[in-house]
Amino acid sequence: MKTPTILFFLLLSFFCNNHLHAINIQQAEKYIQNHNFKQAITIYSDLINIIDTLAPLYYGRGLAHYYDNQYDNAIADFNKAITIAPTLNEGHLGLAICYIENEQYKTAISNLNKIIAKDSTNPNYYYCRAIAYYLEANYTKALNDFTKVQNLNQTTEPINKNQNITYALYGQAITNYKLKNFSISKEYLETLLANHNLSDYYESECQHLLF
Repeated sequence: MKTPTILFFLLLSFFCNNHLHAINIQQAEKYIQNHNFKQAITIYSDLINIIDTLAPLYYGRGLAHYYDNQYDNAIADFNKAITIAPTLNEGHLGLAICYIENEQYKTAISNLNKIIAKDSTNPNYYYCRAIAYYLEANYTKALNDFTKVQNLNQTTEPINKNQNITYALYGQAITNYKLKNFSISKEYLETLLANHNLSDYYESECQHLLF
């Protein structure tokens, strides 16, 4: 989630047909990619002062606020974005992620339920909701959503498909562990260690649960 897609910035460039504005948007993208979030926020704020009716500008600034751990500011921007463009599911997803960071799990789940009702095929929505369920200790519902993520990634071709499946398997492993389904959890953990190129963190976590 923490990598803005090129499609988003192309969309911004399309709406902001002024060449200078397009250049500024591209610069904001580079700042976000280089973790210079405050500079990106400044660019988006300057553009919003010129054009304050474009949802993607608020969404872009919301992303920068989120990456800068300014969750309340990100929530304000995502809310503004979906007020202008209610069908902007990315804005609703951004809100949900911020609510999770603020430990407002039920609010996050409510937002995710709304966008899943409109689009039931995007694995990212279920993954985010699974995290919220897990963090509020609703492990059965978390397991259902992690399983849904794996199934959707096997039947569709999303970006980062292999990475998504890895996260889904890990989610199923830890939720089964919480539900005391230890033998099932062990199967998932062994599959992850044998067949997936895990980061040091996830490999360590899997080893810890196994032993």
